[in-house]
Amino acid sequence: MRLLLTLLTAILFANPSFASSEKWESNSVDSMEASSIVTLKIFENGYGEKNIGIIFPSDECDSFKKIPMNAPSYYINNTKVQIMAQCLAKNVRMDFPKTDAGRDYLINELKTKDKVVYKQDDASITFSTKGFTNAYNSYESEGGGL
Repeated sequence: MRLLLTLLTAILFANPSFASSEKWESNSVDSMEASSIVTLKIFENGYGEKNIGIIFPSDECDSFKKIPMNAPSYYINNTKVQIMAQCLAKNVRMDFPKTDAGRDYLINELKTKDKVVYKQDDASITFSTKGFTNAYNSYESEGGGL
């Protein structure tokens, strides 16, 4: 957890010239503080259900392993949500709600609030919700097909 806090803090304050993202484009939105370095993305989980993951650089994924693992909880809009983590590539990690209730809560927040704030310890990162409902309703898995 301390590694994630350190990483997020470094990202947030390393370069104040990052542009923020104001609306969902296709299936993702960049963070307001760290632009495309930290992204919130709609994806399809292993059960074929839509889920939402926060993607960020992580030294924990230095030796790439695709196996999901338990991760520290986030406070999302001040509600504690259990989290799973998965390495997507070398040094790239995605954290996502562990439970159906957490996933449903996050999706509801994205549909009904102006922004979603992820907090862990003293670090926080914010995402716009503008355009989320349209992106969510029109999302198609990046895999699959004929």
